[in-house]
Amino acid sequence: MKRVFIIILFLILLITLFCVLSQKHYKYPVGRDTYDVFGDGSFQLNKYYVIDPNGEHEKKVFLGFRGEVLEKEVFEYFTYNNLLFTHGENGYVICDFQENKYYIYSDLNNLPYEYSQIIKKNKFHKIN
Repeated sequence: MKRVFIIILFLILLITLFCVLSQKHYKYPVGRDTYDVFGDGSFQLNKYYVIDPNGEHEKKVFLGFRGEVLEKEVFEYFTYNNLLFTHGENGYVICDFQENKYYIYSDLNNLPYEYSQIIKKNKFHKIN
């Protein structure tokens, strides 16, 4: 009986250790309000809630970079290789999460040709 107890305890310890070690660790913390995370965690889509005049809760998502808000309200996004493309309230933000750089454009006409072609060939995912 004692031997069975030790085996079960050992298995529980192994499973717990496996779960802890298999979690992805990011350079920047991921919290319960994180919608999606990119690269080392520097770029994150985080959700927040706004109460409208009718008292209804409305979920919104913002784009953050190392604690700084790049876009207050993101409507849609997609990734392409190491790039994150977001479309939001103030235009487009393109984040290179491998180089940890970002570029902000007010509309599609201001995008470099390369980025506009990537956007044309890919589909944005709506934030729901």
